Amino acid sequence: MNNKLSHIDAISLQLMCSKGKYNKYLSKENPKEYLEKKTHSDKVKKYSNKILKIINKYLSDENCQITNDLDDAFEYFSKECIKHIEIEKINKETNGGCYEEDYQEEVLFEEPREDSDDSDENEEESSQQWATNSRKKSQTGYDWSINPSLSEYINYSKNKK
Repeated sequence: MNNKLSHIDAISLQLMCSKGKYNKYLSKENPKEYLEKKTHSDKVKKYSNKILKIINKYLSDENCQITNDLDDAFEYFSKECIKHIEIEKINKETNGGCYEEDYQEEVLFEEPREDSDDSDENEEESSQQWATNSRKKSQTGYDWSINPSLSEYINYSKNKK
């Protein structure tokens, strides 16, 4: 059981930490795994030009075949790149998924009308409604005096429909 917990902790660390912090942790806690990662990273740097040539072969010739493993890996890699690019494009177009028109429709309170002559009567009526709502309890027994603005919003929503 203790091994499983430490395995889960290791996975959590790997997923939650930045690469730099995780590598620092690995160098202290698991030097063997750290050395394997470091060796891989060094090989990537050493062969980066050759790796780029292989990628360029695949990009320039859609019928390119080198090995089954590389063919499958490049297909997966290119699909993930395309997915990433399309998601970035959507996020840029939608401001991270926030559509402005969604917020334009939701209005909690109407703007006060300045053209009305009986604004004093409206204010008095409104304050009476607040007082009434703050003393009321709903059918569920909720005391609206705790949060009268919620009651006001619910009444406003019902009237809007």
